[in-house]
Amino acid sequence: MPEPSGGAYNQGMLEESQERVRELRDRIAKEVAVLADLEATLESPYLKGKARRAVSDCKEVDLMFLRTFDESTRTPFEEIQGLGCAEMIFQMAISERKQLQEVLKKYGPTVVVSPS
Repeated sequence: MPEPSGGAYNQGMLEESQERVRELRDRIAKEVAVLADLEATLESPYLKGKARRAVSDCKEVDLMFLRTFDESTRTPFEEIQGLGCAEMIFQMAISERKQLQEVLKKYGPTVVVSPS
């Protein structure tokens, strides 16, 4: 079974799709590292949980979309569609990270937040 971070690519995959998969995996790895640092900095269990959920979303992109590119043959349309969905979910995780960074910047790491 191919490795998720550098696995073999489907031989039939378009070169552009292969490059987008590699780039997205690189961006996911960087985002997960930033989110882990953010989680370590924040003290609120609620905000830490939001950071962990964003990390989970990033990992789900690889599990649900990118790994399937390694394991199955797709048409060019299916490749584009799958990459679009992967990017959309990844952008949601980035949005969550940005919100957490705003809270950290504005209120500091000791802010107490109660979910409403």
